[in-house]
Amino acid sequence: MENAGELEMKTKVGPLELPAVMDRKLMVGLIAIAVTLCLGCAAQVQTGEPLEDLPTRPLPFKLGFTGGDRNHLPPSLAEALDDSSVLKLSYSEKVTDQNSAVPAVISMIDPLTIVGMPLGSYTVHAQATCSITLKGRVIKNYSAESTVSRSYGLYHGSSFPELERQARQAVEQQIEQDVYRDTDEIALSTKTEH
Repeated sequence: MENAGELEMKTKVGPLELPAVMDRKLMVGLIAIAVTLCLGCAAQVQTGEPLEDLPTRPLPFKLGFTGGDRNHLPPSLAEALDDSSVLKLSYSEKVTDQNSAVPAVISMIDPLTIVGMPLGSYTVHAQATCSITLKGRVIKNYSAESTVSRSYGLYHGSSFPELERQARQAVEQQIEQDVYRDTDEIALSTKTEH
């Protein structure tokens, strides 16, 4: 029986004790992982100003639509459409997108991918042009551009439709603001033609 007791004593395992040096290395490693996680999540980048929804103000004149895409007209221009107007409007938008990504082979072996570092970025560029004419004579030309870009990672990202909406909204607002700025001049040109 004593042999059994001795055997029991030999198989008992005490608590695992790490030397002080190992504790420090472990703590530094955990801090490094935590910092990397925070940086990975904060690496989302956006160029282009965040947009607020501006109230639509009516224009003091009506516009006949001659060309372009009616579906993407700025709200105030869409509300001012009247095919019988002597003032004519043409409007066009062009949207392009780009996806730049880290090669898959690299992201698979990069340990920072797991902790949230960006894998690439989506970029959407929108351009809009608008012309207001009176009896074939150009009264005003407007153009606007916007680029919206966001990074994405394993745990965060943006969709192309959301970025496209933001880029379109930015150019539409810019065109609308430019037209508002020139409303007196445009309205005066219709009066001098009569």
